Amino acid sequence: MWLLERKLKRKVRSDKGIMRHTERDLWAMRWVGEQAGVRFDHLRELLGRYPQGEDSSPRTLSENATRQVIRRWCQQGYARFEPVLAGEPGWLWLTKAGQREADLEMTYYKPAAARVRHLHLVNWVRLSLEEEEPDARWKSERMIRAEMEKSRKSRKQKHVPDAWFFRPGTTGAGKTPVKTVAIEAELTAKSRGELFPILQNYSGLDVEVWYYGTPRVKRALLRDLALPALHGSRGRYRFIDFNEPWEYPPPLLYPGDSSSRWEE
Repeated sequence: MWLLERKLKRKVRSDKGIMRHTERDLWAMRWVGEQAGVRFDHLRELLGRYPQGEDSSPRTLSENATRQVIRRWCQQGYARFEPVLAGEPGWLWLTKAGQREADLEMTYYKPAAARVRHLHLVNWVRLSLEEEEPDARWKSERMIRAEMEKSRKSRKQKHVPDAWFFRPGTTGAGKTPVKTVAIEAELTAKSRGELFPILQNYSGLDVEVWYYGTPRVKRALLRDLALPALHGSRGRYRFIDFNEPWEYPPPLLYPGDSSSRWEE
């Protein structure tokens, strides 16, 4: 009886009932917020890359474990999970509270049905590139636009890529600077009126532009790169067919006319 009374008198923890974040939670929340949202299949892959000290390092988290993470985030009010397109896996995105928790200063955004297939492709590109080059840094279109709004430069910017990908240079005596890559992901080929201004924007930049798309997207790209107005363009272009196996870095499609030449 005396032992029972002692147990009853124990002080209740002040944080009892409050779910605590793990390092993986905060890391994944920020990734999801930067991208604007993630589909269930890619969320499994994302979470599987942070095994939290498990003996084996899974590349894809189980469906049940992924649902537990989703349930926890949604119960805390940090995320929402809903189907967007019929017959496809659901999408997860952060609420305003979730964005604050992930230290992201940007406007709240719910993935629109008309945009999720493109977003899914961009997410696939990011997952693929981060696996190939873990030390590189990715800046999403959403992050770029948030910075532009903060500095009030949005009206001056002609085109915003789907992401900037900053590949680390070499170290030592012959070190090279960070290699800046513009990421463009296209599900459908753009008309000349749509594509040419984008290519013209890159013509004065000493960057590489990596295009992910279909054979039709590639043909449109080659069509416009052959225009006399783009002769002397400094941009270097690489193309990746996202339906086919691809090498890293992807093969050069257009060498550009830059005086600087990167080493692979």
